[in-house]
Order: sequence, then structure tokens, then C-alpha cells
Amino acid sequence: MNSKAIIALVMTISAVAAVPAYAAQLEFDCDVPADHFSSVSQDVANGGSVSGTIRVYEMRKGNNLPVVGAGIFSSEKRAIAGFQLVASNTGAQRFDIIFNVTHDGDSKRGKVGEVDASSAIAFNIFLSATGKAVLTVNGSEFQSDASAISGGRAMAFCSTAQFKFTDLIFSANGNGSGG
Repeated sequence: MNSKAIIALVMTISAVAAVPAYAAQLEFDCDVPADHFSSVSQDVANGGSVSGTIRVYEMRKGNNLPVVGAGIFSSEKRAIAGFQLVASNTGAQRFDIIFNVTHDGDSKRGKVGEVDASSAIAFNIFLSATGKAVLTVNGSEFQSDASAISGGRAMAFCSTAQFKFTDLIFSANGNGSGG
């Protein structure tokens, strides 16, 4: 997989569809051809979180592996907290959970676990105003130091597949754990 290209896309893409501030629960049918990317995002301030449930409907064969995730990015993109669920192939039964965090200009990206691809996947990614990142996937929690954030965007995204986000909530001021 060309993971650097996907990460670069996530970090630089403008919102494809902006969500009104403090929206109620949303559904986002992220349905894109192979090697294409789609996202939905919202401005956040003083930290933020993205939570919801993801289901896979179809993984497509392309130059990039199917991937889905969410994150919070500061305006200048020096603070990032996000995750990706990455399939090893189009028939994968499990996704690798990749946790991405930037702290003082240093990016950390690593596999923190795996999750079953055949069932609903509940998630919450949180970035505090003081620099704490917390990722929860199906009840498993991962934490990391991160750069502090005063403003930016929260985003849900996918590539090379059809994933459906339900109960998708973008929150400012860190409506997640670890506040």
C-alpha cells in the first residue's frame, strides 16, 4: 500500500463535504472507486473528537489497499491525531489499526492492534487542547502525547472501498475520553 500517499492526502485535502458545526449524528456513505479518496469534515476548536461506527460493504482492488479512518488536524497541520483501519487485501477478514500522532513536529505512525472486518467497528479519536491523543476502537484504548491544538478540522475518510459511517459525531472541545 502506498501509505505515505494516503497520509499526505488526508493531511492536505480540503473538506469534500463540510458538516455544519455541532451537527447531530450523521451517516456518511464513503463509496469511492479504487485509488480514490473521499471525506467529510468539520471545523473544531480547543481540541476535538470524531466518533461513530464503521461498516465495510465492499473493498476494491487498486494500487492502494482499502483504508478507512478519522482524525483531527490543526490548522497549520503540525498537530495530528488520527487512525486508519487498513486491509491487507480486498478479502481481508481483519483490519490493522494504525494510530497516527504528531508531537512537536515528530510524526509517529504505528500498528496498535487489529479488528474484525466483518462486524461493526465503534471508534472515537480525541485530541485535547493540551496535547493528549486518545483512540478507542471497539473498546480497546490507545493513548499518546500529541501537539496541543487550538483550532483545526476533524475528518472521517476512506479510500478504495465502500465503507459506511453511522452515528458519526464531530465534537469541539473534546467530547471524548481523556479531556
